[in-house]
Amino acid sequence: ETCGWDGVSKVRLPQRTGFPPAPLSQAVGRLKDAGALFEVERELFSRTAWEAARAKILSMLNDYHEERPLKPGAPLEEVRQVVPGGHGPRIAEALLQEMVGQGEVVLLGGDVALQGFEPTLNPAQEALRATLRGALHDAGLAPPDIKELSTLHGADAQVEEILRLMESGGEVLSTDGGFFFERRTILEAGSRVVEALGGGKDMGPADFKQVIPVSRRHLLPILRYFDLMGVTTRRGEGRDVATALPEKWGTLGKS
Repeated sequence: ETCGWDGVSKVRLPQRTGFPPAPLSQAVGRLKDAGALFEVERELFSRTAWEAARAKILSMLNDYHEERPLKPGAPLEEVRQVVPGGHGPRIAEALLQEMVGQGEVVLLGGDVALQGFEPTLNPAQEALRATLRGALHDAGLAPPDIKELSTLHGADAQVEEILRLMESGGEVLSTDGGFFFERRTILEAGSRVVEALGGGKDMGPADFKQVIPVSRRHLLPILRYFDLMGVTTRRGEGRDVATALPEKWGTLGKS
């Protein structure tokens, strides 16, 4: 109890208490079974420290959701730093596993959210999302990049937050170069590439432009996304095209 966030090493417990290892091990086992002690990588922590760490994580997530209602969750690395002490990040990781199992929090990729939390938009943000949705639909495979979208719609950081929210909902997907594409448009483009060029070897940008008639500024990020998803495979300066779409191609994100 007195060790707080620092815990006490199981290896050093006999030295710290003066009791023999065998009865100490039995006592530790009984206390763990009773939920009075918690072990993280051979370090023992009291229930008081464990529950205080849980409260810190829950409080941090609650504050994060209130301050950033557009974000799907708090970055995992930030949550790991909430618990103080040298063992804090390891305590947080172990606690998060328990909290996920108990339905208190959910893990969303690299983010953590309270169970039941959903990003919310105010009316102005809903209107901006509709504007962005329309702009990306109209742009097809040649959308403005995120800086251009922010300039056009005058919302600065909110544009990226709303686009990330749309991405987590499966409406859009992002590529390098700062581009967000309407998801359906990219899926259809991948289908056309496989249909027209499937099985092709060592194909260059000019070959792909016959199917995706956009400038290199947009074509190359699209092809790099195709590489990532397995539609194409980079071979030096050229690319091989898959003979069939990847198994989960049509289920990426949400419809």
